[in-house]
Amino acid sequence: DFLVLTPYKKETAIYADALEVRGIPCDVTGGEGIGNSEELALLLPFLRAVVDPGNSGALLAWLRGPLCGIDDETLYRFVKDRKRLSFGKEDLPDGTDPRLTRAKGLLDESRRIVAFYSPGAALSKIVDLLGLFLLAGSGKAGERRAGVLAKVLHLAGEKDFEGATFRDLVKWLEDGPGQEQGLPLRSGSAVRVMNVHQAKGLEAPVVFLANPVPPRDITANSHIDRGSEPPQGYFLVTAGEYNKTELLRPPCWEEIKKLEANYLEAERDRLQYVAATRAGRLLVVSATTKSTGRESSWNGLAPFLKRDLSDIQFELPCVEKPAEAEQLLLFGEEPDELFRKDVSALRGIGE
Repeated sequence: DFLVLTPYKKETAIYADALEVRGIPCDVTGGEGIGNSEELALLLPFLRAVVDPGNSGALLAWLRGPLCGIDDETLYRFVKDRKRLSFGKEDLPDGTDPRLTRAKGLLDESRRIVAFYSPGAALSKIVDLLGLFLLAGSGKAGERRAGVLAKVLHLAGEKDFEGATFRDLVKWLEDGPGQEQGLPLRSGSAVRVMNVHQAKGLEAPVVFLANPVPPRDITANSHIDRGSEPPQGYFLVTAGEYNKTELLRPPCWEEIKKLEANYLEAERDRLQYVAATRAGRLLVVSATTKSTGRESSWNGLAPFLKRDLSDIQFELPCVEKPAEAEQLLLFGEEPDELFRKDVSALRGIGE
């Protein structure tokens, strides 16, 4: 019934979390991938330490992380006594901090699991051993997070049929195991949240074009001429991540760059057309409550709206913070701290 479209991948999880906190079930597709699962980020250092006992960096990351939370002073004393940060096969001496003893026990048990079970089954048992489903389900947006974790385990189980080792499985998890955000939160979800790139061919009675952040720079740094035989590629070689220094450029690059810029502009127009034609009854185009001086990802639709949004006069309460104005406009006088946090998070993405 409802479709929420975002211009970029990273915003989908924010909207999904906000909906779930308010008790609205939704499906999420086209996000940044289940490889960005919070629980997977906590699990990976532990898995690296399991497959590589000599990886002191992975061991340190896990011991200092939320699953162990061992302080620096305790770790310093432990390393000072043993001359290195590692756990041997022998038991730790009496008087060792119980958190370190428990950590060693979890590593030893996990290595026994890996030796006895297939990689997919071993990962599932390790997740249970660490209580990650309980952790996922107890936090904010717990249903979505638990669903993502379940999806990871499902995909990992399929690796057993490919003959993967447990080390292969860990490498696969490090690389990011998929593009879907996770499983549906509940059967019969009435809301779908997705990146606009995933929306082609889909329709819904009500569509929200969400998060009007500025579009990304479409400066071309490559071009593929598919009209030639064989196709020809042209690439600009630069150094540096932000203040890029040009190292090499193809011949006639300025003309080629204009061709690619026209293509990228046409692709952006195509995506706006896709976004604007998904609604069966109602299309809601998001906009900021005050001018920021920056273009919105949905600005291409402005000429086709019945009325320019700037002509619509809202009788907003006199408040200093825009988030509070939006809160009062949409939800009345009752304060909603979650709403203000959501608005702040979304604005941060566009900056």
